[in-house]
Amino acid sequence: MALKSIQGNVTDKGLFLYTEYDYNYTYNIKIINLWLNYNTANSLWNTLEHEYSTINTKLVLSNLNKDEISNLRLFAMKIDPNKYSNNAIPINKLLADIGTHFDSLFLPRLGFLLYENRPILPETLSYLLNSMIAVMFLGVIVPIFFQSINVFNELIIHVVIASLLSCFIILLYQFRSIITKELDV
Repeated sequence: MALKSIQGNVTDKGLFLYTEYDYNYTYNIKIINLWLNYNTANSLWNTLEHEYSTINTKLVLSNLNKDEISNLRLFAMKIDPNKYSNNAIPINKLLADIGTHFDSLFLPRLGFLLYENRPILPETLSYLLNSMIAVMFLGVIVPIFFQSINVFNELIIHVVIASLLSCFIILLYQFRSIITKELDV
């Protein structure tokens, strides 16, 4: 369930789980933090390990064919060849070990890497900062530059004012989406 929830909309492209290739994908840090805070990503797998005898009438892993089991073992060996190379491990124990490994090792590492590689500024703050720089540049630096070289005529004044007003209009147009993004909890 944790893997399904963090994969996001990648399924539309067919790029995510159960393939032989790794893809460059940025995970949603909010979803990863939820799984880390609740610490329930391996619940099903713990159930498979400890209570499989009580649920094996509903979830019969022995119905998997040999190709599916060999693919599971192959993908498990891709995760950790030393730990999952033993083919004598029952499939429910293997799935339980992978789930625990995912919840205790990979999910915290992924959360840490996402935290370390996050942008310095959030997207909305970066947009506002860039807008402020554009307004300062058009409203202060450009007029000072043109006045210092004595080329400040009426056409340049109109172009600077039009550019400055267009920055303000674009900012006002984007203001509602910025507020809704920031207030979305």
